[in-house]
Amino acid sequence: MANPSPMLLLATMIHAAPAPDAAGGRSLNPDFDAWRRRFGKSYPDAAAESAAAARWLRNDAVIRAHPRNATFKLAHSSRSDEAWHDFFRACVPSTRPLRRSERAADDEREAAAEPVAGDALPASVDWVARGGVSAVEDQGKCGSCWAFSTSAAVEGAAFAATGSLTPLSAAELVSCALTTGGKPMGCAGGWLDDSFDWMRSHGVESALSSPYTPSDASGRPSACNATAAAAAWVSGYVNVKPQDEVALRAAVATQPVAATVAAVPHVFQHYGGGVIDGAACGGARQNHAVLIVGYGTDETTQLDFWRVKNSWGPQWGEDGYFRIARGNNACAIEGQPAYPTVDA
Repeated sequence: MANPSPMLLLATMIHAAPAPDAAGGRSLNPDFDAWRRRFGKSYPDAAAESAAAARWLRNDAVIRAHPRNATFKLAHSSRSDEAWHDFFRACVPSTRPLRRSERAADDEREAAAEPVAGDALPASVDWVARGGVSAVEDQGKCGSCWAFSTSAAVEGAAFAATGSLTPLSAAELVSCALTTGGKPMGCAGGWLDDSFDWMRSHGVESALSSPYTPSDASGRPSACNATAAAAAWVSGYVNVKPQDEVALRAAVATQPVAATVAAVPHVFQHYGGGVIDGAACGGARQNHAVLIVGYGTDETTQLDFWRVKNSWGPQWGEDGYFRIARGNNACAIEGQPAYPTVDA
């Protein structure tokens, strides 16, 4: 998570310099103004707007400096007026993917996936096209990615079993699954394992009964109020063999799979499409939970990829999704995937 280079900062300062307006004051950059109108952005006062414009221009310099021959592109999103450290502190505060070695070795709740032959698998899979994935939501300034990842994985498991898609409540998980002293802690990050375990014991309501509201997105989740009947139950979960592309393809061919990924700035904040390669993430640790919804091969670059659902809203990335190289554990996405089993 290194800061931009001095040359990039210099380029940013030059690009960011505003021109005087007709009234003798200072005008905002016209590109920022066009972006603000596009995303319906407003600010409480001129000082706040000026500060947002400065942050936007720094991000704009990062986007402009991205190599044109890269396998993925960077682009502006609705969060382009946030500094990368604020963005990640809000969206990826401390997602703590539990290392399996830290769990009891005889934990009967988790099973190992069966081995499979790679040549028996389809060349591509897309659960979105099949109708097994609910709409992309925006987790807001709340580290609730784990709740969106696991609830969506249960949606996909139920769809694969029944052919019917019922959106499930990430909000209930945020408010109820992780608590300390009776207070909800779901905006501070969470573990996929614990989320599946909670849904095994309590089930999970539908998103219609318990929608994700702006209060959840503020970083202060509402108190647990799970009163509706559960729309789905988890009977267990399966840990896919780490860094085994064939095993993970076999799992994704069966149903969408929850996973954790090393979401690094500035790649993930400004991702605008294409296939993220492994070199973009380096050795960063896993800090963000997502849902693998398919796989395939990019026609232009011929890169094999995973298609992944994110929870940063449909205006981010490829309509809320991203693609990442498969077969080389790019951004650690093949490190510890898991999928739930459900009571159909």
